[in-house]
Amino acid sequence: MVLYLLIFFSILTSWYFLSQSVHRNIKVLNEATNEIMKNNYSYRVCINDSYEFKMIGKVFNEMVKKIEINSNEQEEKRQLITKYVEEIKIVNEEMFLLKEKADKANVAKSRFLANMSHEIRTPINAIVGLTQLSLKNETKPQQIHYLEKINESSDLLMMIINEILDFSKIEAGKMTLELIPLKLHDIMVP
Repeated sequence: MVLYLLIFFSILTSWYFLSQSVHRNIKVLNEATNEIMKNNYSYRVCINDSYEFKMIGKVFNEMVKKIEINSNEQEEKRQLITKYVEEIKIVNEEMFLLKEKADKANVAKSRFLANMSHEIRTPINAIVGLTQLSLKNETKPQQIHYLEKINESSDLLMMIINEILDFSKIEAGKMTLELIPLKLHDIMVP
């Protein structure tokens, strides 16, 4: 009976120390897990009990080390992405400013072309009018030839100025289209 009591006491003592060891090691692993959840990836467990718990501690530390490496890589990538996003924002702002500048320059160009076209048109109209008046008077054949050349050149110049004005109207969005009857055969055959 004493032998049974000793065996029972021995089993009970072994079970107590084993449960204390298991409880202590689980507590260490639980504390480590809580530290990892706080992003403290430098935390490592140190278990010096049984072989099994040492292996669990070793595997746990290796897992945390991999998590730490992945976390660092992710942070580096996040910083790189943030840097790229900031650079893209700066480039977009610069592009927006350049577009505004180009739009202003385009408006100024259109105004200039419209004003210059009108300024040039007035003297050309005077030249055309005076040339036509001169052709109606009695003039020498040589003078008629010169006046006809002036008239043709003035008409061509006026046509170019009208086309420039048309481009200005198109850019300003003020171009209007007209419906005019047209015989294609008359245009194609000289």
